[in-house]
Amino acid sequence: CGISVCALGEDGLLYVLADASESGLSPDGWARGVARAAEMWGADRVVAEANNGGEMVASVLRGAAPALPVKLVHASRGKVPRAEPVAAAFERGEAKFAGRFPALEDELAGMVTGGRYEGSRSSLALSGERMSTVKTTLPGSTLREFGERR
Repeated sequence: CGISVCALGEDGLLYVLADASESGLSPDGWARGVARAAEMWGADRVVAEANNGGEMVASVLRGAAPALPVKLVHASRGKVPRAEPVAAAFERGEAKFAGRFPALEDELAGMVTGGRYEGSRSSLALSGERMSTVKTTLPGSTLREFGERR
């Protein structure tokens, strides 16, 4: 299950702060992992993709941590088109990794034009779960709409 911590820095740049992804978790285990990451990093919001589960995703998250501020977003395009603005933000220097995240970086680098994946062959990498969390969170509109910089 993909869990990443991203933030808008005081310098206006987008940062990936942590990759807390784990494989083989139940929905409750995933939600508890999200709650732990949110608490550890003092997150003011949890952004979750609503396409596969919708309100159930928010419900499971709130079951693990009732006060968790959940923002559901809907992906209207596939993985590759959603990855393009993220890749462009990194290329322009508008997004950065605040540490080393080899598995996440491998997933991001492994997605190639046409939707093929040429990175790690691990089951989590093949599902693109780490990459999906960054694609859902980093596009400027998601973080910048909250405006709070850290």
